[in-house]
This record gives sequence, structure tokens and C-alpha cells, in this order.
Amino acid sequence: DEITYAEYSFGLSKKYTNNFAFGAHLKLLMGLFTAQTEQFKASVETSDDFSESLLKTNIRMNVSAPLVNIDENKLSINNALLRNNIQVNSNTFKNFGLAVDLGFTYKVNEQLDVYGSVNDLGFIHWGGDPQQLVSKGEYLFDGLYFSTDNLDNFNAEEYFKHYADTISSTFIPTSESKSFNSRLFAKSYLAAAYQMNEKVKLNALLKSTLYKNLYYLEGTLGATYTPNRTWAFTGT
Repeated sequence: DEITYAEYSFGLSKKYTNNFAFGAHLKLLMGLFTAQTEQFKASVETSDDFSESLLKTNIRMNVSAPLVNIDENKLSINNALLRNNIQVNSNTFKNFGLAVDLGFTYKVNEQLDVYGSVNDLGFIHWGGDPQQLVSKGEYLFDGLYFSTDNLDNFNAEEYFKHYADTISSTFIPTSESKSFNSRLFAKSYLAAAYQMNEKVKLNALLKSTLYKNLYYLEGTLGATYTPNRTWAFTGT
């Protein structure tokens, strides 16, 4: 999946106490380009005696512009339109979205500071000139049929081309044009900094990313040693 957009941000922060501050960014989004797989299911089911194989697909992909040409069971990319759609154009203003960032800082004591934020809570509505590619079909393959009585007139190339054309026509996607929404990949951060003494400072960062229905978690630990005013050594 890919998403490209322009962002205009307006921020506000306030210090509620000497130890706690909170801020927010409201972001106006203009979608430039996206290609996202909404669903991708493909399978081959073979019978117990291996006499039949059932090919099935149920695939749906959203694109922000009609970039894929479908002609005589063949797919091609409109490269000129692709280059145009990664720039600001007339459709950009129809691909409107909103998002918000939230964050805080909290000084627990003289030694410990805690920071946190949640970023990219929002979506983009793609209404310029979207395209959906849908492939949903089944094909039952139960063997090859030909007669040994007339092998002299048997054209293997045409025979297998017929099978290939049949399978291609079954699974080649159809094109639709419906507006859709795409959610941004929200991220959260939680960090802490602890000043052990005048020379040693410890840091920790926990980052999480929500990608569709998947949740990614990352952690970083670090330390900084400052023996004097000239030198500082950091490791993570």
C-alpha cells in the first residue's frame, strides 16, 4: 500500500502546571496519490483424488486515479497519468482529509521526564477520479482433453492458448469508479528521560504503529555519558 498527501498543520499547546503541558495539531490533508489493497484472497483447492483443482480469487484494490487500463484481457499502466497524479492537480482538492496529533510532556521530578504523543489519527476521502479493480471468479480445472485419433491436426499452441485465455478472462479484474476512504497509519510514542547523576542520563522510547489491522511495536533504550563539557558519549 502507498499513500502520498500534502499536509497543512495548525498547532496549539498549553502549559497547565509547572510540570505538565499538552498540545495538539489539527491537520488539513489533500490526497495526491494512493494505491491500497482492500482485500486479497486467492486459493487453489485440489480434490482428494487430485482429479480436479478449483482456482478462486476475491481481490479488491483501490487507486486514487484510473491508472490501470484493461483491454482485451490485458493490463497496462497509464504512466503519464501516474506522473500527473503525484503532483497537485484539479483532483487534489477533491481528495480531502483531516487528522490530528496529540502530545504531552510531564516532569515527574527533578530527575525524570516523561513524553508522549499520538500522531496521524485521521483519514482521506478520495473523491477526485478514483478507480477500483475487482477480481472475483472461479475456474475448475479437471484435466486436458484431446483425442489421440487425430494427433496430426492437433495444434498444441492453440489448445493451451485457449486454456490461458479462459483463465485470464475469468480472473482479469473489472474496473469501477467509486469514492473511498483511506485511514492514515496512526503512530504513538511514549518516552522517558532519567538523569541518574551529573554525567549519566538514561533514555527509553516505545513506539507503536497501527497498520490496518496489524499492530507493530518497537522499543529503544539509550544512555548518554558526559565526562566533561567537551565530550559526550551516547549509545542506543
